[in-house]
Amino acid sequence: MRESLRRMHQIGKHDVFTGKVGIRVKNFYYKGDWIPQKVITDIRNSAGDIEIDHLQMAVGKEIPDDPDIYSQIYTGRTITFRGEAVPYKTMDGRKDYTLRMLELMKVE
Repeated sequence: MRESLRRMHQIGKHDVFTGKVGIRVKNFYYKGDWIPQKVITDIRNSAGDIEIDHLQMAVGKEIPDDPDIYSQIYTGRTITFRGEAVPYKTMDGRKDYTLRMLELMKVE
């Protein structure tokens, strides 16, 4: 479990994060559709501390389903976004936490 995200979710805190977009060659099947995923690595909070080493973020779930947003998120870029911690169930039924992008603020 990502403990820092669990604490963030419990207090309802949003934060600004930066991360590098990594390579993700597979999409996943969700509710009858193939959903593109993006891998974000070295995710740092607004204080510059590393929160998570990587996240797999799905377009339409953790990344807004807006072509103007997700088309800017591709391998090699660094993104800055406002995010919130949200719970989800892993494939083996455990509860874990991820980040949901609320706003893409900057792309380098």
